[in-house]
Amino acid sequence: MRSKAVLTLEPYNPEFLIFNEHSQVIEGNLNLPRTVVMKFDSRDAALAWYNSPGYQEVRPLRHEAAESYIVLVEG
Repeated sequence: MRSKAVLTLEPYNPEFLIFNEHSQVIEGNLNLPRTVVMKFDSRDAALAWYNSPGYQEVRPLRHEAAESYIVLVEG
């Protein structure tokens, strides 16, 4: 079963570049074992997904389930 958050991505068609359950921080104090990197067609598409009603509805569930960070990077 796919998570509700993943289902909100479908209309925005991102490409999953990295999905790793065993990331290792080798410098700094970040304790997050999972790394996910997605590529959207544009910055606007990424922000459209993030601000979409579908994602905003499930966002609190993600916050309850895990400590996480979302970073928007152009390049």
